[in-house]
Amino acid sequence: MEMTYEAVFKKAREIVNQHDPMGLICIGCPKDEYDTEIAMILKNYADAKDEDELTKIVWEMFVQCFDEKFVHPKEKYRPLARDLWNLRKRESDN
Repeated sequence: MEMTYEAVFKKAREIVNQHDPMGLICIGCPKDEYDTEIAMILKNYADAKDEDELTKIVWEMFVQCFDEKFVHPKEKYRPLARDLWNLRKRESDN
């Protein structure tokens, strides 16, 4: 049975909050702080052919939302993208 969008979103939120790429959760921002970025990533992550492309998608979403001067170099987003890639693989296996 395929995971619903809501289930995928919830898992993606857990992953993104765990990585806390902009350091917002650790300073007390709410758990839905990254929901806009998560929705943008999920909208585009089916287009990724591999983890490298997903890393680029994730990085570009954060640049778009926070501005490049506040965003880490692309490679810093690889662990987050790897976990999202694994979620995508689990989603497609169901």
